[in-house]
Amino acid sequence: MAGIDLLTGIDRAIAELITDGRTAPLTAVMTLLSAWWMKGLVIAGLGTLADLRRAPTRFPPTALLAAAAMLAASLASSGLKDLLGRARPPLSDSAITALVTLPGDPAMPSGHAATAFAAAGVVAALHPRLALPALGLAALVGLSRVYLGVHYPSDVLAGAALGLVVSAAFVALGRRAGLAPAVRIPFTLAQAGARMRPWRSPPTTGA
Repeated sequence: MAGIDLLTGIDRAIAELITDGRTAPLTAVMTLLSAWWMKGLVIAGLGTLADLRRAPTRFPPTALLAAAAMLAASLASSGLKDLLGRARPPLSDSAITALVTLPGDPAMPSGHAATAFAAAGVVAALHPRLALPALGLAALVGLSRVYLGVHYPSDVLAGAALGLVVSAAFVALGRRAGLAPAVRIPFTLAQAGARMRPWRSPPTTGA
């Protein structure tokens, strides 16, 4: 119990630190990041555009797999919320206030983080070059929920882990079904080494 109490205390301290740093401009940005269409649709859209650029005449597999992963992550997070029953920060910590309407369901795991990372995981797997922006945007979505006072950091971490697990499962299913090709690595490390010109000392000329 002591360990759990310690982790809970750290969780609350981080949440309070984040909410203490609120400013009007940052609140506007975080409110935008927390919008319903940001928690997966925008991220999935990045992958869909990359699909269409790669093969304009084919149906974009990222859109299908990301949508399926988002739906599954949302349902799974709802079930876990009911199972864990963790109270939202303003209901358990008087130092934290919510800047948006407080959802009526429990807090853990964060549904926003789960769906955002489910979409980001699909995009990152099918389009590795988009991994950083997709996962970065998902992380900002999760951070926005802590900033707005509706989740603790551990809620977001749990949602992120759930979303990534779900995305990995759907990417694997998609590849087995032929909906998504395996990502081709440009070259292996051995090939990369072979492409590098070995250093050679300049030839010497006779006097």
